[in-house]
Amino acid sequence: LLEEDDHVSKIHKPYEFFNDIYHRFLLTTTVQMRCMCLQAMAVVYRRYYEEIGTFNDTRYLVHMLDKCNDRQERDRTLQFMHSLLKTKKNVKLLLDAGGMKILIDLVTLAHLHTTRATTPFQSM
Repeated sequence: LLEEDDHVSKIHKPYEFFNDIYHRFLLTTTVQMRCMCLQAMAVVYRRYYEEIGTFNDTRYLVHMLDKCNDRQERDRTLQFMHSLLKTKKNVKLLLDAGGMKILIDLVTLAHLHTTRATTPFQSM
């Protein structure tokens, strides 16, 4: 599923598969499993967004991003949100849910990311 080539694995019922992953995401209690589900949902939605259609729980996703304390879960949520932006209706849902404010707040923290590449003139 994570292969770059879109023809490596064909999902026969992407809408059902996506919903199954999302259901697992909602029910799981471990951060690691939530991150894997978010990553899988991003890949599936990116490949099959036309067949899956609008993601109606965007408001919940924005709320979850706002309350997120785990860096990896936050990053996976952002990756999934990026995939959702392939459809205009999801963009509107994101904006209506206050997603722009949260994204702007996160951008102001980007310089604090500890795993970013260092530049030659960066002070230690």
